[in-house]
Amino acid sequence: MQSGISALSPVLDLQPFCSDLLNEHSLQFYRATETAETLEPIDQRLQTLLKLLAPHLLDSACHKILEYLIRIYDVHVYQKTLLINMFMPFFETAFFLRMV
Repeated sequence: MQSGISALSPVLDLQPFCSDLLNEHSLQFYRATETAETLEPIDQRLQTLLKLLAPHLLDSACHKILEYLIRIYDVHVYQKTLLINMFMPFFETAFFLRMV
């Protein structure tokens, strides 16, 4: 995931997300143990990050970050509408089929 961040850093400013969503402490995040009040700001930050990554979905560095978000935050379950909308412009690619 760190290699994905460093590879995208010339194109995107991901530093605001490195302090909370994309740091080592997030490895200990477990969604099922959090309250709704705790999850609401996290979900808003995840939506912002996903929208920021959307134009770069064909980049392998973006794939690494997206895989991290899927594994840690279950974005494929809780942000599925946003993910589908993100991938619609790429529906003719193999990556769209893997994601859907």
